[in-house]
Order: sequence, then C-alpha cells, then structure tokens
Amino acid sequence: MRVFRALPVRLGALFPATTLPALISGVDLSVTQQAIRPLCPGVSRAFTTMSLLQYFKTEPGAAKAAAAPEPAKPTLSGSKRSRSKMESADDGGKAIVGPSSVGDAALAAAAPAKSAQSPAGGVSGIGKGEGASAGAGAAPVAAGAGAGAAIEFAGAVALPPAQTALLSKYGAGGVHDSWKPFLAAEMAKPYFAKLHAFVTAARAKSTVFPPPDRVFSAFSLTPFDSIRVVILGQDPYHGAGQAEGLSFSVPRGVAIPPSLRNILAELATDVGTKKPSHGHLAHWATQGVFLLNAVLTVESGKANSHAAAGWETFTTEVIREISRRRAGVVFMLWGKPAQVKGASVDRSKHLVLEAPHPSPLSAHRGFLGCKHFSQANAYLVKSGVAPVDWSLNSA
Repeated sequence: MRVFRALPVRLGALFPATTLPALISGVDLSVTQQAIRPLCPGVSRAFTTMSLLQYFKTEPGAAKAAAAPEPAKPTLSGSKRSRSKMESADDGGKAIVGPSSVGDAALAAAAPAKSAQSPAGGVSGIGKGEGASAGAGAAPVAAGAGAGAAIEFAGAVALPPAQTALLSKYGAGGVHDSWKPFLAAEMAKPYFAKLHAFVTAARAKSTVFPPPDRVFSAFSLTPFDSIRVVILGQDPYHGAGQAEGLSFSVPRGVAIPPSLRNILAELATDVGTKKPSHGHLAHWATQGVFLLNAVLTVESGKANSHAAAGWETFTTEVIREISRRRAGVVFMLWGKPAQVKGASVDRSKHLVLEAPHPSPLSAHRGFLGCKHFSQANAYLVKSGVAPVDWSLNSA
C-alpha cells in the first residue's frame, strides 16, 4: 500500500486529476504497466488498471479529485517458545476431533449470500441464524452511523486472473468484495508467493489447519466496511477439527479450549451473558467483530509451526489497512505478541484495549476483570454506532 500512496503524487503531477481515471480506464494491461512502472519502479507486474481505479475511488480525500465522469454512486456503510507453550496449554496437548465445517455450513453459504448485502455492508442470509441480525439485541451498523462509517462501492469486484486463481486455491470464493482489492494487492507481492509455496509444501507432507477453504473465514464473514471491533489472536488451534479461520473460535460440537473458556467467563462477568453451549463465534463476526489470527495456518499438533513463514507480514498489513482506512474501531490486543503487532494502530482515531492473553498461564494476571467487552460497546455507542450483541446462546 506504500506504492499506492505515492501514485497520486507522481501521476497527479503529469495528468489533470479529472482526466486521469478516464486516461487509464480501458487501457490494455501491458500498456498500463509500461506507463506506470517507470514512474513507480516498485509497482508489481500484477498491479492492474482495476487496482489503480480502486485506489482512486477509495483513497480518503481523493475520490472527488479523481472521479471519472458519472461515477458509480457509493453507499455508506457502517518469543516463539513462550508462545508455543501458551498455545499448547490452550489445547491441553490433545487433538480434539470435531467437524471441520464452520457453524453448520455458515461459511459455505457465504459466497452466494454476499450478493445480498445488508445496507450496512454486512452479509445477510448466511444460514442458521448467523446473519448480521441474528440473536437477541443484535443490530447492524446503521448506514453512515458515527465514526465507524466507511464507503463501500456497490457491485462485484473483478480481480486479475492470477489473484483470482490464487484465492480459489484457498476456497475463497466467499471472500467479501470489500476485501478483494486489498487481497489482490498483497497476493501480488513476492512475500506472498513464498508464503503460498510454503503452505502448499506443508500441506503436501503433513496435516495443516485450518482446511484451505477456512483460511480466510474472517474475510468472508466480516466485510471491511462493517468492522467495529478487531480481536487479534496468535495462530490457529492445532488440534483436529478446532481451527476454522476465526481467532479463538471453534465449530459447534468441539470442546471449548481453555483460552476461549476464559474469554467467555470474562464476558459473563463483564456484560452478564449466559454461558453458551458452544465456542463458535461467527455471530460476533457477522456483526463486525473481525476475528484475525496473526498467523493463519499451523501444522497439526505443532503450535506456532508456521510462524515466520510470511503470515505475520500479511496480517500486519491487514491491521495497518484497517487503522488507516477506518475510524472508530475497537482493537482488543491480548498478550504481548498482539500488542506488538498492534503498535501501528492510530490511537488518535481508534480505541485500543490491552490485557494479558486469556490463556490459563496468564489470564489471572489481568485478563479476567479487564472489562473489554463493555468498554468496547460504550465506545461504539458514544461514536454513534450500534453496540455488539456478545451473547452466543441465541446464535
């Protein structure tokens, strides 16, 4: 995204802002690349006309200056070892067998459901009561409400063939359109090619969690423009049937891991929710709670085994993108790794809540009693945004 920020300055000096989109629109890809690369040598060959147009449409303050004639009308929408020990404690050293699907096929339904988006940009009709309005007290973010509002451009987003093919390898047909320009840009970078090769080789010789079609679950269930809260985890659970692409979450029918038990205990004490019968957090995700792990894959039985493969670079860029392009988001950073990763969050326009990790090894050192859930809702309400319904029994 650093290249993106440089483009308006370099290109704006050469072309009038009102004619630049018209100039680049419809130009053959090879011609576009030849024109852009001398101006910005760091631009990848996979950088396309679509990416440039998307940038000019969404860059704060640049939409008017770079608007093409009769633009589409936008709609407003709401240390390795220590970490390994912590994750091992969370799994109890046991492989828990359970379903690999997320919430009785909620994610499998996300691809067709995303064509029927709610006014707030949320995904509707996800299945079995897991839409943005599921559960008592749930309320989608009102259009344009408060500081958390962002611009969502209507219509399907077409990706370059190379990035479309790469996404398909992860079963990411359900990834929400609002994430696709960002994902395409990251997947075109050299580090992601190495990361993909690493994960592919790992899957060829061992069992890797979560399954490929669950790696980007968070990007399927939580549209970029609907994010209200970010809960940052570490790496996926490494027991069979546990990981589903949402930080701390496990599918229904799978035993609730110790860290999640502590999260639910704090939730009950803080906001008075009843103890749920499951640990499936899709109900939070469809309300705008972005459940992101720092590392998105792991080898079976080996916590932290995919650290330093490249996922950290990717998820750091995700956090930076949210911080830069959104406002009024609550970041819950539990444990030192999450807090280091969240250091780039702009605290002048977001709320950052920090506490020890909810693992049994550290929860009693300050996580229990932190009251992050009530603080998050109080901040959202003050910002004019609907609070999160944290209950899970009705989900």
